[in-house]
Amino acid sequence: IHLCRSSVSDLCSRGQQEQQQQQQPQQQDRSPEDEGAIKTIQGDCVRLTIVKPPSQQQHPARPPCLLKIRKTQKFKQQAAATAASQGGGFAGGSKDRDAQTRDTQCTVHTGLASKLERIMENQLVKYPYPLANKCHIFLDTYPTLLGTYSLESTLGAEMIEELMSHLRWQDRTKVNQVAITKRSHHLVWRYGYSGLSANASAAAYPEDSILSRINCRIRMSSKCGLYKLLWMNRSPHAPDELQMNALLPKSYLLHPMSDEFRREIQRPGTTWILKPSNSSQGSELKLYRSSGDLKEFATLVQEQFKNFNAGDILVQKYIDDPLLVDKRKFDLRVFLLVVPHQEKNTLFAFYHPGYVRLTCRRYEKDSTTLTVHLTNQALQKRDPRYQRVKEATTWSPGELNCYFNKRHRELDIGLDWVHNRLHPRIKAILGYIVSLMNGMEIRGRRCFEIFGCDFLIDSRMQVWLIDINSSPSLSTHTEVLKRLMPGVIQEAVGLALEVVYKSRKFKFIYPLVFQNNYSLIFDGQTSTSLY
Repeated sequence: IHLCRSSVSDLCSRGQQEQQQQQQPQQQDRSPEDEGAIKTIQGDCVRLTIVKPPSQQQHPARPPCLLKIRKTQKFKQQAAATAASQGGGFAGGSKDRDAQTRDTQCTVHTGLASKLERIMENQLVKYPYPLANKCHIFLDTYPTLLGTYSLESTLGAEMIEELMSHLRWQDRTKVNQVAITKRSHHLVWRYGYSGLSANASAAAYPEDSILSRINCRIRMSSKCGLYKLLWMNRSPHAPDELQMNALLPKSYLLHPMSDEFRREIQRPGTTWILKPSNSSQGSELKLYRSSGDLKEFATLVQEQFKNFNAGDILVQKYIDDPLLVDKRKFDLRVFLLVVPHQEKNTLFAFYHPGYVRLTCRRYEKDSTTLTVHLTNQALQKRDPRYQRVKEATTWSPGELNCYFNKRHRELDIGLDWVHNRLHPRIKAILGYIVSLMNGMEIRGRRCFEIFGCDFLIDSRMQVWLIDINSSPSLSTHTEVLKRLMPGVIQEAVGLALEVVYKSRKFKFIYPLVFQNNYSLIFDGQTSTSLY
């Protein structure tokens, strides 16, 4: 049960007044130092006990250390029996009864209080996203930043329309030319495959248009493009944790076939996954278990990928010892917002913790069912049991953190490993990849893009980058996604508008009004990774 501070204060003051009227003689027995230490309310089914250590009693502005709400009938009966036997009210007036209540009902110490406050402050994702409040502050901060928008895709259209309505931006198709000329900015929302090229769209709109597409995105959002980006920029001077073999599972281009690849693919018992460069939602992916026969592998490629160029297929070592959650395979879908600097050929990159994707079925290494091995929601929907267990296929980052906190001794990891180790590692990897993209020529710099990045953890707690996807899924078919996805898109677009405006005016980008769950991981003004 969540109670706001003002509600708790009102309840406490009302309960204290009632007790003073009913138990006036007993209140005289209490010492001044105990006054306010315990405030108890007895209702029909709820008892609320607020305990503050002496250090916090001198600072009433600080929040209470702990709220305990008990609704059990057994507790009410015990409390009533205690009150009847002692001839007093529910909260006894003597120091002994006060001390006993503090010790038995709600014992709190300052160390626990500070730990609880730290846990609350370290929440990875805060939702729902406060859109109305953010837009109100934005309008006060940038009163002249008005514009129009156009929707070239139905994906995410409702989220964009809601954001634009709060910002008082108008649909370009519904206003006359006079109104358009009075507004200095124009947002073009393109998501998925709209069938229009970036150059054609840029020519169709004014120079001040802000497109939700970056022309060089394919260099890291395609399977082969990401491999080539890391291969071409490999360096013996880079830290060990940023070497290519520490970021990606062992990977090879199908063509040209290197001698090393020939040796690896002929090792019996090894499992490989074949990925066409531009595949999405798990389509066209194939698992191959090597029998040691190279001809068998060549036959599989000819039959399954006859419509693909061999140079556009990535063959990647399958991680067959993944870290499991409830005996199921999982990965992390995080979001990366990339916004080019308006005057420099550099990039800003923001990171969102995203959510956790899990399979419907328990993991079995030798299973031939793709839904056991791949966590893509598009694939999981094909499983017959999906409708019954779909809520268990997506977790929030906080749920994953709690799961590992309960098992941190078994796994030999510290508390809050997800927050303190996992996500900082992912930020470092993505910051490094953006740094490789930094400096590339970007046509039409008034643009941005949202990427979905997938990471897998093996049984040795090693973090692997699996994919970076352009136009990630915006599905809201589970409760976690319903709370999360609108904020992911609306916050990203709001941040992009702010960064575009400030970088064009040669202003320092901070503070950012729309920032809530996204964090800056690569600074385009200094061209440095922050992790």
